[in-house]
Amino acid sequence: MKRHYREHCIALLVFSLLAVFMTLPVIFQMNSSIAGAGGDPWQTIWRFEAKAASGIAGFLSDVLGSGEPRLANLSVWPWMGLHALLGQPLTYNIVWLLHFVLAGYAMALLIKVLTNQTSILKPAPLLAGIFYMFVPYHVAHSLGHFGAMQLEWIPFIALAAMRYIRNPHIFSALILGILLTIQAWTEHHYIVWIALFGILAGLVYRKELVNFLPSYE
Repeated sequence: MKRHYREHCIALLVFSLLAVFMTLPVIFQMNSSIAGAGGDPWQTIWRFEAKAASGIAGFLSDVLGSGEPRLANLSVWPWMGLHALLGQPLTYNIVWLLHFVLAGYAMALLIKVLTNQTSILKPAPLLAGIFYMFVPYHVAHSLGHFGAMQLEWIPFIALAAMRYIRNPHIFSALILGILLTIQAWTEHHYIVWIALFGILAGLVYRKELVNFLPSYE
């Protein structure tokens, strides 16, 4: 068990060091500049400040559907704790770095499960994670599209869905629901495609999904 956790810590360290190495200018200006280009990052910071000012009432209004009609305006809610602790632009820059690290780790974990690897440090999971975190689509959206740059939720949702199909219970359903909610808030376009893929997969491969999904042992 200790070896298992150590390997995951090493994998996170590898992805963190890669993210730092590839984004050194950001590292040296975490509290004085903002990562990205154009006006979108500043719009996101304004969104953080607006949601902070709205408080619990604003959050409940958004959750109940009586707030702003655009789902894009909900994208900062999962990160409001960091905003309250650290302020801006530090929070934005930390989230910007985290989405690279978590995207790499999430994809590595997904590939480990799908290929039945004994360790997340095997070449297939590590390389898949590196490719996913630096795929051109990901890097392009990191210039300012706060929701679209957060690709880490997709592999995590796939893992949670597989776990629920293999072993349906309240806890796995809760985890899947939380991840789907975060994805819907951070980038609503992705949740549409995930839903379409999930429906098609369920219709076409409903038996295979139960019988052939890899085990989490």
